[in-house]
Amino acid sequence: MLSIHQKTTVGKWDFPTIKQKEKEKLHSIFLSISVSRNLLHLWIQIMKSSVDFFFLDFNDSFSMNIIGEFYKRNDIVERIDFKDIPFFLNKQKRRVETKKTVIILGPGPGHPKDYKHIFPFLKEILNKKDYLFFGICLGHQILGILHRLNIKKSFSPMHGEGVEITIPKWSLFFKKEDQGRTIIVQRYNSLAVYSSQKEIMLFSTQNCFSVQFHPESVGTIDKNIFFDIPHHYFKQRRIYEREPNQVS
Repeated sequence: MLSIHQKTTVGKWDFPTIKQKEKEKLHSIFLSISVSRNLLHLWIQIMKSSVDFFFLDFNDSFSMNIIGEFYKRNDIVERIDFKDIPFFLNKQKRRVETKKTVIILGPGPGHPKDYKHIFPFLKEILNKKDYLFFGICLGHQILGILHRLNIKKSFSPMHGEGVEITIPKWSLFFKKEDQGRTIIVQRYNSLAVYSSQKEIMLFSTQNCFSVQFHPESVGTIDKNIFFDIPHHYFKQRRIYEREPNQVS
């Protein structure tokens, strides 16, 4: 904040009274500098980032909370509006892979088959090198269908309730100190992903990590376990490609 006094003394130097118009001009200059610095900081963060993040927004009330969790970790996330998702995915198909990319499929209303118009676009890029697909709630169910799992009504529908899970020993996604931990996560779902009549709370493939619960929720203990996954994943991928036996 710029404070201008009627008379300011610094050492031996005296500054005369500044007229109101001059004050306003100075204020405008300092405001411009402040905005420019903020934009420069944002640009530097984007240029420094080694990973591109995209969030597919299915018009859910939790979308901005999820994006906010990534921002807390200095990950710049581009939100893709629902109506633009097919265009975005089609563009990714033609994209030359020069940078690691995370595509987050967010939560949303309805049945995952309500969004089947985007399935062909997702299938086209699902196995692209240096891509990580991160499914949350509805996104988890969409990825489940694409991996030939079933969607049915949950045995225990919940909205805003906590359940216990044990972090799997998936070195590609979880840090060693977190594997095997039992924590509470928050669920908001009536549909579920099934395999052999068993509800699947989370699943993974070589480039896909997906959860039925909401990792951003206040009811999920230790959000870092999940929002640190992208950078841990790409670090582990480098180890895996160099020494395959190091990752299970």
